[in-house]
Amino acid sequence: MFTNARWDAAIARWRASPHTSPTASGNAQFVVGTLPSNAYAPAMSMYGFKFGTGPEAISVTGNVHVDEHAGAHAYEGFMDWLLGDDPAAVRLRAAYTFYAYPKLNPQARYAGASRTEVTTGEDANRIWETTGRDGIPLSKQMRDIWQADLPTRLAAVMDFHDYPGGAWGGQAYFYKETTKFEEMLTARYLARTGRTIERGPGAV
Repeated sequence: MFTNARWDAAIARWRASPHTSPTASGNAQFVVGTLPSNAYAPAMSMYGFKFGTGPEAISVTGNVHVDEHAGAHAYEGFMDWLLGDDPAAVRLRAAYTFYAYPKLNPQARYAGASRTEVTTGEDANRIWETTGRDGIPLSKQMRDIWQADLPTRLAAVMDFHDYPGGAWGGQAYFYKETTKFEEMLTARYLARTGRTIERGPGAV
């Protein structure tokens, strides 16, 4: 399992990196918002940070389905690698600005709600429409955060998931990335989880 304590340790590590900084919506602790308390969970912080100096932007989100632990491991590995000294990671930070949002659905983890948003019971990966969802705190707050933080054009959106119980961990859609980067991420994911990453249809 990828525990809540492990998320907190990873966020603290990323906050301490010399490459990261708060987004426009965040404070010095990388808190970009607070989900209000409800019948299922207390109030909880949401996190975001940015790094890189490139002219194109990439959004990287993780763990909206809180029981998909392999996806969380892959997210952690990807962030640690991107913030490290590998020459390919250095080149990516020069080419792109990354906006990272880990631990995207914290109240579901607290409530043991698996794939859902706690106040509605809806699949938390289906609540991001721009209309008719303002009554869902997670949807409304994250849409406001993204509107404040992200440029109007993104080069790519990366959202980390997996399929619990399956033979493979998920699909990765790469955009303008190097073969070395794809091989690194796939190998690290396999080593940590015993699962493979399929390259998604339509990837370039």
